[in-house]
Amino acid sequence: MNTPHHGTSFSERDFEQLATSIDQIDPAQREVFLAKLVILLVASHPEPDILSSVIPRAKAHLNVPLAAEVSPD
Repeated sequence: MNTPHHGTSFSERDFEQLATSIDQIDPAQREVFLAKLVILLVASHPEPDILSSVIPRAKAHLNVPLAAEVSPD
């Protein structure tokens, strides 16, 4: 699962570490854990609009229609 993006890759070790961490979290708390993880990763990322570029990519892998994005009020 090495998909290069901006000079980095998601290694097998990264995948195993993430999967193990998720497995250790109570199923009722996994969504909260993942949301917190995303917040921490975004806060430490140098690209200011990183979410704008990765949310559509993540949705594409879940068969979620891109038109279903929530628009700001």
